[in-house]
Amino acid sequence: MGTTNPQPERHQPLFSALFFVQAQTPTRHPAISLVHFWSHSLTTLCKHARTFFRFHQVTPVRPCTPTEISAWKQCLSKFAIAPPADLISLLKRATIPIRLSIFRGYPIYQALLNLLPGQTRTYTQISQTTGIPPRTIAHALRFNPLPPLIPCHRILPKTGGIGGYTPLGPNFKRYLLTIEKQRTPGTLLHQIQFVSPDCLQNIS
Repeated sequence: MGTTNPQPERHQPLFSALFFVQAQTPTRHPAISLVHFWSHSLTTLCKHARTFFRFHQVTPVRPCTPTEISAWKQCLSKFAIAPPADLISLLKRATIPIRLSIFRGYPIYQALLNLLPGQTRTYTQISQTTGIPPRTIAHALRFNPLPPLIPCHRILPKTGGIGGYTPLGPNFKRYLLTIEKQRTPGTLLHQIQFVSPDCLQNIS
């Protein structure tokens, strides 16, 4: 029997916002970085964005251009088969600013770039690598600036199970891992509806 594409989330919308932020602390040459949010509802997307801005102390700068969105889609189509560090490098070669160092939890996000498709780790294992407590790691992963290229979905509880995945939930986390197992990353591109970051400001 042939392998079928994973489709547990097929009936749910998947909204995606892609734009640039900079640190709120003023500097002479403020660095900006790409961020990506996604959710099954615009309301949840907006709430997550507001919490993300507070956690990282960043502020929106500008939306992505069509060319930048196209480069992101190219990387997204490969997230289940290519090393994360390679995908980040691909974005940088497309002259897309990525400065993970402006985000709280930078060492955690950097460590996850070494986690290849199909590999999983526990919060404790990432703690041993980074020297950061597991609870701090779990909190930082709730505000991952670039899912799924920074693959926080590959981090699982030491006690078993799938764990959480903010803001999309554990079923979507399981879905991403299934996509990687079946090596069908293009599945996501057919689901995503990109929205303007401006529309998030109009949602209470």
